[in-house]
Amino acid sequence: MKLKIIFLLLVAAKLYAQDITKVEYISAFKLADDESKHSPKQIANLSYTLVFDHKQSIFKKIKRLGLDQQVKNRRLISMANIKGVYYKNSQDKTNILITEQDGKRYLIDKSKSNWNWEILKETKQILGYKCYKALGTRKEYNYVLKKDRTLKAIVWFTPKIPLPFGPADFGGLPGLVLESQRGSFYIIAKKIKHKSSNKALKIDLDKGIKLTDEEFARKQYAAFMDRIRQ
Repeated sequence: MKLKIIFLLLVAAKLYAQDITKVEYISAFKLADDESKHSPKQIANLSYTLVFDHKQSIFKKIKRLGLDQQVKNRRLISMANIKGVYYKNSQDKTNILITEQDGKRYLIDKSKSNWNWEILKETKQILGYKCYKALGTRKEYNYVLKKDRTLKAIVWFTPKIPLPFGPADFGGLPGLVLESQRGSFYIIAKKIKHKSSNKALKIDLDKGIKLTDEEFARKQYAAFMDRIRQ
């Protein structure tokens, strides 16, 4: 499987070397225990873009005016919202979350927070692309509960776009992730655009406080405990 993935990535580097691809995703909700065939319901005013070339990707939320006026969806948006900008480079294995907290910019190294994937034979069509289902697991220490927990996710990826990118921290598969699910929340691709370009994607990875994923988690826990004590 590893040799197959490496071969696909080498092919992709040639096919997409001059391409910039933009994918627009919506956020959606469906109760995790809902076994009906109904599609997840879109969460209004919460969508994202993933822009990538043959070696790097940038994922972020689409800013929309008037979001504060959506009182009805405010709580759901708060629960589903993915904060920060995710940057990945498949060649040097860079995996960075760029986020702001208390007026400071942080560069969070997430290279050790990869998902372990089990690729299944089940398939479905998304935007005309044949996608395969994959189950993901990842262990993470919860500082509030004081114990390890296993995170679970379901994604659908297409080998037709053989690049290891996807929304948020989903990636590392032999194809682009077009749909993801964690619990009751979904991220679903709704539009894909390709265009030729000689310009590489750029993002500032020098400005900000650099922390590991674990260091940032401890920092967030400390801030949480400070708020409780106040």
